[in-house]
Amino acid sequence: MVKDFGKVKKKVLLSALLLELGVGTVQAGLIIVDGNSCTLADAISAANTDQAVGNCSKGSGADFISLPDNETFILDQALPLIESSIAIQGHGATIQRAANAPEFGILRMNAPNQSDVLILHELTITGGHRADNQGGGVGVINGNLTL
Repeated sequence: MVKDFGKVKKKVLLSALLLELGVGTVQAGLIIVDGNSCTLADAISAANTDQAVGNCSKGSGADFISLPDNETFILDQALPLIESSIAIQGHGATIQRAANAPEFGILRMNAPNQSDVLILHELTITGGHRADNQGGGVGVINGNLTL
């Protein structure tokens, strides 16, 4: 029962975050990253395509990705390009580029609609670097970013 309450609580947070920006949540999907069977990269892909990817549930419209409490995600390659409205609830998590990894931006957004949003909440992003200075941590080409 506590786990179900947590899902409801996360849905309410997503609704509040997206409503604040005027984005409807009727079709919002909840994707829970556990770092093993549902990775952050798969969760972003599932949100972009509204299809199940890996062991992540499918997205549905504007999506809510929930990360495990205080988890550190160390990346050796870039995450998929964000192409839809997504809210990432970090719960104190950190996403960082591995020290020996090639240069890349951590989160990048290029949504087809200027009204799409990327919301980052309770999340630390560190170590990203791009030689062209186009957003080592978070780069948004098209869309809106809320921290």
